[in-house]
Amino acid sequence: MKKTAVFAAALLCAAGLAAQSADEEKIILPELTTTVTGDSLTAGKDAVPDFSEILPSESETVPMPKLPGVQTGEIYDEPEADFSAASDRQIFARGVIGAGFPGFFIGDFSIYKSSGDNPFSLKFSHQSQDGYGKHDAVNGYFDRVTMLSGEKTITTKNFVFNFAASYDSSAYGLQEKSESFYDINYHTVYTKDSIKWKLPHGFALNLGAQGEWYNRYEGQNKGTSSQLYSQQEDADVFFINPEFKAEWSGYGFSTAFTSAYQGELLYDSEFEDSSENDTSLVSRGEFALDFGWENSYLKIGAGGGVIVGNEIGDNAALPEFNLSFTGTFKVSGRDLVIEAAGGLQSQLCRYSEVEKSFLFTSAEFLPSETSDWFGSVKLSLPIGSNLTLDAGTEFKKTAFGNGAWETDYSSPYAAANLYGLEEKERTILTSQAVLSFSWKIFTVELDWKNNIMHVPSNEYSNVIGGSLDFQSSKAAWGFNASLHEALGEDVDLCPIVSGGAFYKLRDSISLELAVDDVVKLLFRKDRDYGESLYLKRAGSAKVLVHFFF
Repeated sequence: MKKTAVFAAALLCAAGLAAQSADEEKIILPELTTTVTGDSLTAGKDAVPDFSEILPSESETVPMPKLPGVQTGEIYDEPEADFSAASDRQIFARGVIGAGFPGFFIGDFSIYKSSGDNPFSLKFSHQSQDGYGKHDAVNGYFDRVTMLSGEKTITTKNFVFNFAASYDSSAYGLQEKSESFYDINYHTVYTKDSIKWKLPHGFALNLGAQGEWYNRYEGQNKGTSSQLYSQQEDADVFFINPEFKAEWSGYGFSTAFTSAYQGELLYDSEFEDSSENDTSLVSRGEFALDFGWENSYLKIGAGGGVIVGNEIGDNAALPEFNLSFTGTFKVSGRDLVIEAAGGLQSQLCRYSEVEKSFLFTSAEFLPSETSDWFGSVKLSLPIGSNLTLDAGTEFKKTAFGNGAWETDYSSPYAAANLYGLEEKERTILTSQAVLSFSWKIFTVELDWKNNIMHVPSNEYSNVIGGSLDFQSSKAAWGFNASLHEALGEDVDLCPIVSGGAFYKLRDSISLELAVDDVVKLLFRKDRDYGESLYLKRAGSAKVLVHFFF
């Protein structure tokens, strides 16, 4: 708790300093409305298309818990706006606050500077729901998540410094399903920092590090006497990831050598019962060399490396390689984009990532390496001036016996009624497509996703849906509606119907009304969380106020 208090105090001090420079002329941001939608089909680590090999992310975010029935992205991002004409010193604030039935509340606030050499952001968000459908919070039907984060970039002539830190806390009621516990709680402190030294002739050196402390514990019912693994009651996990990179770019070519270490420790791993998978320490090193070439319409990449460690399977070392291609071509003035990648990849999923992706999990050990042969294709095809087809598919097959880690929702621990991890050697082909039509102030989308040969335990074999968005020509008002349905074995055949409308009260303030999962809301019916014993959010109505300054 001392670490948490120090971190929060540091962010609050930074916010005070940022506020002192907010005296420039006001800029009116473009209208943004964001609806908190109801049920969502959250994607696990095997969700596709995953084109990180083609377009690697510039930054990594903290894995946030997946609230039951909440869409990824509901911790609202800042509106994307063009600040190129604004002063380099412009600072903006935005927020969302709202409440609804049953027992819904959200408060999301941020201060940020997106332009110039020294951007920063400070964010605070809280979201909760007390009660699911006809079930009351007092009986364990609730969830809540709170997050505090900050990012800062400092650019000088030869150096670029990036600093990021966050703290998040979340809790889920166990709905009177557990004999031993009444809720499950998560706390995460995370930091990612880097220094880039820009050298002459296109060379650069990068030094970075990530670190995380993750704590999960359960509130214990009085009088329980059941024997449990120590990790079923609580877990403390420490993670470090230092990295060094030397790179060069010029004349359209680029190359980089990367060496990185990952270490994860499950603290005080003492079991009251034996387990063959009682991994409490994972140590992993990776060395990689990457090459690339690009021009205005083509990008080609190739890379390879070797991985060593104590939890990489039966091999002393693992190879990895990838090939990638991206082509961008003009078709009737619009971009046709084709992306493809393939190779052999291997990764270590953090303990916290797995537990937050698969709710109601109480893992007894650290996950080991996951290795896959993979291939992926993605297409963005403009059709005429108003229609666009975005489609992709990805194939994965377990390599070296290093399977993917998922929660086994078919076998809960007897007393705790929480779930453990299972390593699965699997072959999976996942495809998805989105057909969108935009005409003046209307946007219509149809979407589809399919998993065959293997279905991750937090996904469905098929999901189909569609949405409609309308916004008036001056963005003074608008509305949206959506419908999604999961198909497959043991699914709820009641579609998820949601919608909302907004009205701009002033240039910087708008009011939004939203309803999620309307059918379940009207009839006070339940939705199951996958094949688990637990329920997730099923229907809500809310009023939201958005503001931008």
